[in-house]
Amino acid sequence: MNGSFLSQQRGSSFAASSWKANAVIQRESWTEWQMVGLAVSSYNGAGEVAGYQGRFIQDENCIGRIRQQDDRGATYAYTAILRSDGSGYAYLQTQGDDLTVALVEKSAS
Repeated sequence: MNGSFLSQQRGSSFAASSWKANAVIQRESWTEWQMVGLAVSSYNGAGEVAGYQGRFIQDENCIGRIRQQDDRGATYAYTAILRSDGSGYAYLQTQGDDLTVALVEKSAS
């Protein structure tokens, strides 16, 4: 994967005995299987901006894992399915108390 990618995600985090909404807009720059990005997030209405970096680890064909760490020290793990034409990917996060699904698409630049 190479180039700039954009995504919008919506999900839920389990906190204080109930599910709370989360939403994130991301811009990622990929070189081969490494990425750097910036995320603007809302977790139950509280905003956050964080840079991050990560990589894709291939398990089989276009299926693999994405591991990321943000500039605040938080780590993230996703199951990812790459589009065969390199134009993006979908991911599912079921890490800890988070459940998030996202589509990431190559930007038109």
